[in-house]
Amino acid sequence: MDKKMLWAAVKLVLTGYFGMGLGESILPLGPLSGAVADSVKFTTNVQPPENPFISVSWSFKGVNIITSTSASNTTRPEYTNRISLDRATGGLELRNLVLEDGGEYTVTIVPLEGPQKQGETTLNVYTTITAATIRSPTAILIEDASSTNLTCEASGSISSRVWMKDERPLRPSSRLSFSADNRTVFIQPVDFSSHGTYQCRVSNPVSSMTVAHNLTVNFGPHNISITGPSAAPPGQRVTLQCTADSVPPANFSWMFNGNETHVDNSVFIIERLEAENTGNYTCSARNMVTMQENSTVLNLRGWKPSSCCYAAGFLCVYELLTMKTGSTSTLILLEMIYITLIPALKAQKFSVLPEVTGYLGHDVTLPCQFIKGTTNTITQVQWDLLGPEGNNTRLLVFNSQFGLQIFDSSLKKKVKLAEQSLIIEDVEMKDEGSYMCSISTFPSGSFEGTTKLIVREKMLLSSGVVSAVVIAVILLVGIMAAITYSIFIIRCNSSVSHNVFTDTGGTVMDVSRSSGIERAEDVVYSDVKFKPPCYETTSNNDEHRKSLNDPGLQKQCWRVPSDYEQGFQAEGTKYRGGLSVSLDKCCFNCF
Repeated sequence: MDKKMLWAAVKLVLTGYFGMGLGESILPLGPLSGAVADSVKFTTNVQPPENPFISVSWSFKGVNIITSTSASNTTRPEYTNRISLDRATGGLELRNLVLEDGGEYTVTIVPLEGPQKQGETTLNVYTTITAATIRSPTAILIEDASSTNLTCEASGSISSRVWMKDERPLRPSSRLSFSADNRTVFIQPVDFSSHGTYQCRVSNPVSSMTVAHNLTVNFGPHNISITGPSAAPPGQRVTLQCTADSVPPANFSWMFNGNETHVDNSVFIIERLEAENTGNYTCSARNMVTMQENSTVLNLRGWKPSSCCYAAGFLCVYELLTMKTGSTSTLILLEMIYITLIPALKAQKFSVLPEVTGYLGHDVTLPCQFIKGTTNTITQVQWDLLGPEGNNTRLLVFNSQFGLQIFDSSLKKKVKLAEQSLIIEDVEMKDEGSYMCSISTFPSGSFEGTTKLIVREKMLLSSGVVSAVVIAVILLVGIMAAITYSIFIIRCNSSVSHNVFTDTGGTVMDVSRSSGIERAEDVVYSDVKFKPPCYETTSNNDEHRKSLNDPGLQKQCWRVPSDYEQGFQAEGTKYRGGLSVSLDKCCFNCF
């Protein structure tokens, strides 16, 4: 007998009778997974040889299921028509799987030359998951007064259960816990955050199924707020909108200055604002299931702008400061700008940009700012996406007591809050639209503003270019302000004269001369010439000047500290921090 044939026969005997294997594993790491009634393939890492293998055999749990030689194939009866063998690589296909097919499989290949090859792997067979459901007791749930549980069940081979709420992973907390097998969720007691949609994902390596359940928790009213202006000019139509987080929806009622209005819906409309309509508007929200009630107040004021006050105040301040220093000063310029602009700055407590441009694939910020000062507290911030015919989509609400709540919408996973501003991540073309920022404060009431978001495909200017433009504009404004101030100083220095005499208890000296001043006491007698306010006529100026030049007024002693840090009173005229307030009624009222 040929030596090669003898060696092949010996290896075949060892394989068939003793199950012994030589060489490295030729099967990939397992386990393999298959579904009932489906098929699975066991593939090897063997390359087809030039000469056919002497034999290829497969066994399941130590029992041979198929052996193939160059002469014949032997298959166990129960695997007939369910099994196919690839003699070139030693691979095996098993069809019409049943649960009993799960276990350990071994392959042995005897080549014509070289050592035999062997490999082992494990097959897991699963039943496809079907009929997943979530069961929950049928009961009316009330916030902080009820408890409940949710149970996830399904047919098939279940490897894992994963719970989610509103498409976010559900995690244990002081109110929420899970059973040992994750099959049941316990909520004890429920609160407003328990309200929503719960999902259970049941899965195994070959199939998965997700089922949802809406859990209704009656809560609220929470986060009650009034959206509307806190100040408006006379004659304007004013609309106040009251909102509250409540399940079921709350019933609303309104009071004005403590009196019933018989308005029992969420909107209060003032067709024409008059003085008698200004005051405190109280909105009350009541939940008829929880029997809870909450309210909030908006103080509505009327206002009437006055431009002459600003101009006259500017002239008075400027004239007194030049009398003190007689020279140009950066401090004077800053104080004049502050006094001129402070009414406008105070009015800008709430601001949004009318239009913001975002770029496809980039984050965009919609600014919303409320300068609360020392007397206001922000109680709630809310952002809505405005829709047609008033069908708005609420995006998020931040409440100082209950925290941040992001609502279900197409932007749910993309929005976040930075102070009062809204950030939309990875902007898309469909995100374009109008967004409304609403801020509730105490005691000033509610404010709202709308920003239109425009989305473009490409960014037109880089941030460096924008920064350069901004810096250039600031420098230009600074230069123009300096030139204007210099011209104003020159004109006014030429038109204002002052005669100041110092009473030393004896000698009186004219300080307009070059000689020194003797000082026994900081007592100054001043003859001040005032420029007329912007709105006075010539005749009124003469009478005003005569009243100031009255001998009785000139003889009064005005005690003025040299640094002008303290104010002084004279004939009902108030001087504060070195700044004079005009005697005119209009300008006096401005302060």
